[in-house]
Amino acid sequence: MREWVYEISTPEQLLELHTLQPDGNPLMESLARVWRAERERAKAGNRPALPRSMAVVVICPLGSRASVYKTIGGRQLIERLPFGAALAYCRERLERRCVQ
Repeated sequence: MREWVYEISTPEQLLELHTLQPDGNPLMESLARVWRAERERAKAGNRPALPRSMAVVVICPLGSRASVYKTIGGRQLIERLPFGAALAYCRERLERRCVQ
């Protein structure tokens, strides 16, 4: 099955995606807070540079599914999002990383 992968490049984008499913997994908010804290530590020189992204949105058009995955320490599903809203958000605000 073909997938579209969109890279979430900031914790703020992750929080915006969380608003699409506000009753969803609180792990999205937790990951955003950790990501923000690590970014500040890296800026202060107390930590090595962070990877470019800590999460991605995977869109499966054939199954009409949109999922957010944490990418640090392996790919782990953290939330399923409403397909139409997630697709619109990704097309407008995120960079499409690759097509699989």
